[in-house]
Formats: sequence, structure tokens, C-alpha cells
Amino acid sequence: MSTWIKWLAAFLACGANLALAGTATGNLSVSATVSNTCTVGTSSIDFGAYNPISGSAHSGTGSVKVTCTTGTSYSIELGTGTYSGSCSGNRCMKDAGTDYLPYELYQDSGHSTVWGGTAYSAGSAKSSQTGTGSEQTHSLYGGIAAGQNVPKGSYSDTVTVTVNFVD
Repeated sequence: MSTWIKWLAAFLACGANLALAGTATGNLSVSATVSNTCTVGTSSIDFGAYNPISGSAHSGTGSVKVTCTTGTSYSIELGTGTYSGSCSGNRCMKDAGTDYLPYELYQDSGHSTVWGGTAYSAGSAKSSQTGTGSEQTHSLYGGIAAGQNVPKGSYSDTVTVTVNFVD
């Protein structure tokens, strides 16, 4: 048998085997459930050095950073702080001893809207927001009124930040 006939026979034999091969297909289901969720972070308010005899109020700025699933409605609530009710103001910082320094937190830089409103209550919410899937920053404005006659020391407080959302 000639070489080309051998090649042709081998080719046809391979083709015959390929013709007998088959294929099968199927479907794979893929699914996921996305829940509404939020995370919260903060940037502290540092009032720096407060001079109680200067006759001037003192301000500081911080923020609450919220990231929620796109379309999630949420609200931010600020607690009254660790030492609330221990001084003449809504919120107070405390030194290492028994002294308190009143301060307040506001929603605006002009210090006209207290976090909690005019009828202050613990955990009063800021207006509702809607999540975008990206971090949203909400500024906090702190103020210490002028003439708070307190002793020298380092004063601090801790305020709980709560983000409420529906899953």
C-alpha cells in the first residue's frame, strides 16, 4: 500500500472515532442574597487647649463615617456620653478627679442644631440618610461655652454612636 493511502486510512480512522464522540451540556445555578448592612467609624473631636478665663467659646470638629449597602435607609444617633447628668450641660467631659467640663455636639458649624434638638433626649437621631455602598461622612461640631470655670486637667468623654437601619 502506498504511503498516501496509509495516511488517508489513518486520517479516516481518526475521523471515524471522532464522529462517534458525543457531548452533553447542563446548567449550573448561581445565586446570592445581599442583605442591608452598615458599618460605622468615627473621627474624634479634640478641643485642644481650652482657656476658661478667656471669655471665648471653644469649638472642635469630628465626624461619623457610615458605609451602608446601596439603598439602605439609616439614621445616626448619638448617646449623651459617659458623664451626662453630672454637670449643668447635656454632655460633660470629666478629668481624672471629680471635675466636669460641659460641652455640646451640633449638626452644623454654626452650632444652631444640637444633636438631639431643642427637647434634648438621649439617642435623638439625625435625619434619615440613604446608603450608597461607599463611605458617607457626617460632620460633628463640638462646642464648649465660654466661662466654664474648671480646674486645670485633661478632660474627656465617650459618646456612643449608633447607626439604625432595617435589614
